[in-house]
Amino acid sequence: MIFCIPLFSKDTGVRINHTEFEGRASFGANFVEDEPEDDLQGHGTACASMVAGKRAGVAKKANIVAVKVLNKDGSGMISDVLAGILWTRDQEKGIVSMSLGGPYNFIINLAVYLTVNSGQFVAVAAGNENSDACGTSPASTATAFTVAASNYTNTLAWFSNYGRCVDIISPGTKCLLANATTGDFSRASGTSMATPLVAGVAAIKLAENATLTPATLSALILKHLY
Repeated sequence: MIFCIPLFSKDTGVRINHTEFEGRASFGANFVEDEPEDDLQGHGTACASMVAGKRAGVAKKANIVAVKVLNKDGSGMISDVLAGILWTRDQEKGIVSMSLGGPYNFIINLAVYLTVNSGQFVAVAAGNENSDACGTSPASTATAFTVAASNYTNTLAWFSNYGRCVDIISPGTKCLLANATTGDFSRASGTSMATPLVAGVAAIKLAENATLTPATLSALILKHLY
């Protein structure tokens, strides 16, 4: 099956020429001032590879669209993140993967809500502070699909955020991922790694049935856990 569903990865950018993407990655938008579209930090490339990489990814034929909202230090301005969220809202129907977060912010949550309401499925990281995800954004957005991380024993990883705002727990410990610097592979842990795995599953399901709404897609993913 060929998956043509676009996956919008909002992060530090993506090294689109990494062999892991087989030419399926492209630049969508860059909201970071005074930086090129390229991934200068590596986090975005790593996460994108777990969504749709040929080796590390779940949806191995999906198209990656890089939306750069974080800088070379892995941080960013709220206005840039907000612009990136709203940009994806206006694109063709697909899957949005957001391995980023910060303190609770009503405006960020509202932007994610509007994006989901437009038809985009949005997977977001719960965070790595070992605290309640409801105190962070965008993880606390009610309509987002919030992802915590598990460990080797299939229980909550020690670092992962938790709580009623979490929708699912996904593998997030020492995950294989693409390395933007070396062009090879490495391993990392975090809810940033757990989130793209769920986004990849969502992409496969949406490719099978393009009429699925974000709410129906969320319910379908949870149903198949049991």
